[in-house]
Amino acid sequence: MIVVSDTILQKIPPASVSWLDSLRASPDYQYQHAAQSRSIWSVIMEFVRDYIAEIFDGNLNSTADYASLLALGVGVGVLIYLIRRTGVALPFITSGAALVRTTTGSSATSENLLKLTQTAEQDQEYALALRYTYLRTLAALDSMGRIALRHHRTDSDYLRDLRSDPSFTRFRLALDVFRRTWYGGATISRDEYFQARQLFDEIVGGRL
Repeated sequence: MIVVSDTILQKIPPASVSWLDSLRASPDYQYQHAAQSRSIWSVIMEFVRDYIAEIFDGNLNSTADYASLLALGVGVGVLIYLIRRTGVALPFITSGAALVRTTTGSSATSENLLKLTQTAEQDQEYALALRYTYLRTLAALDSMGRIALRHHRTDSDYLRDLRSDPSFTRFRLALDVFRRTWYGGATISRDEYFQARQLFDEIVGGRL
């Protein structure tokens, strides 16, 4: 097959027009434009597109498919390990671990939390005030020996600690309000906040 690019045709002198016409009449003649040079970035992007298309083709029939599944499994495993190790609070995890990690751990914690609560109430930041109230409740329950307050433990763990406690129902109701407000981002009014705060206060026998 004879392939002639446009750049080559431009160099043919006028005297060879008849020869060119005969060449074009040949059944093996094929005309095409000269290919443009490709950047490294375009080559990489084409490779990535082909790779993604291979992964999501619905068939598990290539090395790329198996390698991708392996990489995904390793990534999920690493993410779970980091979450359990550091106690990071994600939007979809209703855990008090990160709150406890950043707020407790000193002898003056209760006093500091009380001041923070009062300041948040004065500023009408009731979601933040409820957060501090919840932490004060956990600290009080821990000092009373009713829960085991630890960095890696979650709200559900503390709820299980109180399963046989007379305050279980009140704690669950107050915890639901806290979860919807702090993790779910729901708006809480002044009246709703003070109702939840009263529940927390009753749980620890008025020690808040």
